[in-house]
Amino acid sequence: MINRSTALLSGGISENALETVEAIDDRNKSITFDKSEGEVAKYYKTLQATVCVTANDEGSFVKWSLTYEKPNQNVPDPKRYLEFVASLTKSVDAYLLKH
Repeated sequence: MINRSTALLSGGISENALETVEAIDDRNKSITFDKSEGEVAKYYKTLQATVCVTANDEGSFVKWSLTYEKPNQNVPDPKRYLEFVASLTKSVDAYLLKH
């Protein structure tokens, strides 16, 4: 599955990206996305985001991880993308608690 998306990052910066679902692991309840085109490609050779959801007695635990390759050491680590997925997860959590 391929999806074109726009993310609103910290500081009000929006970025466009083309994401491909690389893997869905039903047993481990995880999905891996590959960000291959758009703004992200200007900074990283590769960037994959994996979300894993683990149920517990109180609800669920969500863990995001990023795997990336920088073209050189001058490129910063992708902290702004982690901030985005943390914000996205909080928004989904708030929505699910209301409904």
